[in-house]
Amino acid sequence: MSLHGAGNPVGLPALDTTWGDKTFQLHQAGRYDLDVTPSSPGCRLSALPGVGDATLPFTVQQTGDSSAFSAPSHVEVQVKDFNGSETCELVLRDVASGENVDFVTATHNAPTVTLDPGGRSQVYLAANDCAVRIGAAG
Repeated sequence: MSLHGAGNPVGLPALDTTWGDKTFQLHQAGRYDLDVTPSSPGCRLSALPGVGDATLPFTVQQTGDSSAFSAPSHVEVQVKDFNGSETCELVLRDVASGENVDFVTATHNAPTVTLDPGGRSQVYLAANDCAVRIGAAG
Protein backbone atom coordinates (compact mmCIF):
# COMPACT_ATOMS: atom_id res chain seq x y z
CA MET A 1 0.00 0.00 0.00
CA SER A 2 1.29 3.46 -0.74
CA LEU A 3 0.10 6.91 0.29
CA HIS A 4 0.16 9.93 -1.98
CA GLY A 5 -0.25 13.36 -0.41
CA ALA A 6 1.38 15.66 2.09
CA GLY A 7 2.97 13.59 4.82
CA ASN A 8 1.64 10.59 6.66
CA PRO A 9 -1.74 11.30 8.28
CA VAL A 10 -1.89 10.88 12.06
CA GLY A 11 -2.92 7.30 12.80
CA LEU A 12 -1.53 5.71 9.66
CA PRO A 13 1.80 4.04 10.33
CA ALA A 14 4.43 3.84 7.62
CA LEU A 15 3.76 0.55 5.87
CA ASP A 16 6.40 -1.13 3.75
CA THR A 17 4.62 -4.44 3.36
CA THR A 18 1.12 -5.25 4.48
CA TRP A 19 -0.50 -8.68 4.46
CA GLY A 20 -4.00 -9.65 5.60
CA ASP A 21 -6.80 -7.43 6.85
CA LYS A 22 -5.78 -4.16 8.51
CA THR A 23 -7.84 -1.21 9.71
CA PHE A 24 -6.49 2.25 10.56
CA GLN A 25 -8.10 5.36 12.05
CA LEU A 26 -7.04 8.66 10.38
CA HIS A 27 -7.26 11.93 12.33
CA GLN A 28 -6.64 14.56 9.70
CA ALA A 29 -9.27 15.89 7.35
CA GLY A 30 -8.40 16.14 3.70
CA ARG A 31 -7.89 14.07 0.61
CA TYR A 32 -5.59 11.06 0.72
CA ASP A 33 -4.91 8.87 -2.25
CA LEU A 34 -4.14 5.34 -1.13
CA ASP A 35 -3.34 2.58 -3.55
CA VAL A 36 -1.98 -0.92 -3.72
CA THR A 37 1.48 -0.91 -5.32
CA PRO A 38 2.30 -3.11 -7.07
CA SER A 39 -1.18 -4.17 -8.06
CA SER A 40 -1.95 -7.67 -6.84
CA PRO A 41 -4.94 -9.92 -7.60
CA GLY A 42 -7.18 -10.28 -4.57
CA CYS A 43 -5.67 -7.23 -2.84
CA ARG A 44 -8.27 -4.61 -1.96
CA LEU A 45 -8.11 -1.18 -0.33
CA SER A 46 -11.24 0.57 0.89
CA ALA A 47 -12.21 3.50 3.08
CA LEU A 48 -14.80 3.04 5.81
CA PRO A 49 -16.88 6.02 6.94
CA GLY A 50 -16.64 7.25 10.52
CA VAL A 51 -14.66 5.91 13.47
CA GLY A 52 -16.93 3.02 14.38
CA ASP A 53 -19.06 2.59 17.47
CA ALA A 54 -18.33 -0.78 19.04
CA THR A 55 -20.09 -2.00 22.17
CA LEU A 56 -17.93 -3.52 24.91
CA PRO A 57 -16.89 -6.28 25.09
CA PHE A 58 -15.81 -7.05 21.53
CA THR A 59 -13.03 -8.95 19.77
CA VAL A 60 -10.65 -7.55 17.17
CA GLN A 61 -9.36 -10.36 14.96
CA GLN A 62 -7.74 -8.30 12.21
CA THR A 63 -4.56 -6.42 12.91
CA GLY A 64 -4.54 -2.65 13.00
CA ASP A 65 -6.81 -0.24 14.85
CA SER A 66 -10.05 -1.25 16.56
CA SER A 67 -13.35 0.52 16.08
CA ALA A 68 -13.94 3.38 18.48
CA PHE A 69 -15.85 2.69 21.70
CA SER A 70 -17.21 4.64 24.66
CA ALA A 71 -14.50 4.58 27.29
CA PRO A 72 -15.20 2.95 30.66
CA SER A 73 -13.11 4.06 33.67
CA HIS A 74 -10.52 1.39 32.75
CA VAL A 75 -10.16 -0.77 29.64
CA GLU A 76 -9.23 -4.45 29.89
CA VAL A 77 -7.51 -6.06 26.92
CA GLN A 78 -7.00 -9.81 26.71
CA VAL A 79 -4.66 -11.03 23.98
CA LYS A 80 -6.27 -14.05 22.32
CA ASP A 81 -3.55 -14.67 19.71
CA PHE A 82 -0.02 -13.26 19.71
CA ASN A 83 0.32 -14.25 16.03
CA GLY A 84 3.78 -15.68 16.62
CA SER A 85 5.13 -12.76 18.65
CA GLU A 86 6.52 -12.92 22.18
CA THR A 87 4.78 -9.66 23.16
CA CYS A 88 1.95 -7.43 22.06
CA GLU A 89 2.36 -3.63 22.26
CA LEU A 90 -1.03 -2.06 23.01
CA VAL A 91 -1.75 1.67 22.72
CA LEU A 92 -5.03 3.33 23.68
CA ARG A 93 -5.74 6.49 21.63
CA ASP A 94 -8.21 9.34 21.86
CA VAL A 95 -10.66 9.28 18.94
CA ALA A 96 -10.85 13.05 18.54
CA SER A 97 -7.11 13.78 18.37
CA GLY A 98 -5.35 10.47 17.79
CA GLU A 99 -3.27 11.23 20.90
CA ASN A 100 -1.74 8.28 22.74
CA VAL A 101 -3.57 8.09 26.08
CA ASP A 102 -2.01 4.96 27.63
CA PHE A 103 0.16 2.04 26.57
CA VAL A 104 1.21 -1.35 27.88
CA THR A 105 2.99 -4.51 26.74
CA ALA A 106 1.16 -7.84 27.06
CA THR A 107 3.16 -11.06 27.31
CA HIS A 108 2.38 -14.77 27.23
CA ASN A 109 2.75 -14.79 31.03
CA ALA A 110 0.47 -11.73 31.40
CA PRO A 111 -1.92 -11.73 28.41
CA THR A 112 -4.59 -9.62 30.15
CA VAL A 113 -3.73 -5.97 30.78
CA THR A 114 -5.51 -2.78 31.87
CA LEU A 115 -5.35 0.63 30.20
CA ASP A 116 -6.52 4.01 31.57
CA PRO A 117 -8.45 6.20 29.10
CA GLY A 118 -7.67 9.28 31.21
CA GLY A 119 -11.19 10.65 31.16
CA ARG A 120 -11.57 10.55 27.36
CA SER A 121 -15.11 9.82 26.22
CA GLN A 122 -14.25 7.79 23.11
CA VAL A 123 -11.09 5.79 22.47
CA TYR A 124 -9.76 2.99 20.31
CA LEU A 125 -6.97 0.45 20.54
CA ALA A 126 -4.24 1.46 18.09
CA ALA A 127 -2.51 -0.71 15.55
CA ASN A 128 -1.15 -3.96 16.84
CA ASP A 129 -0.47 -7.38 15.38
CA CYS A 130 -2.40 -9.37 17.98
CA ALA A 131 -5.99 -10.59 18.07
CA VAL A 132 -7.56 -9.13 21.24
CA ARG A 133 -10.75 -8.98 23.30
CA ILE A 134 -11.53 -5.48 24.59
CA GLY A 135 -13.82 -4.88 27.55
CA ALA A 136 -14.41 -2.84 30.68
CA ALA A 137 -12.06 -3.68 33.56
CA GLY A 138 -13.40 -4.51 36.92
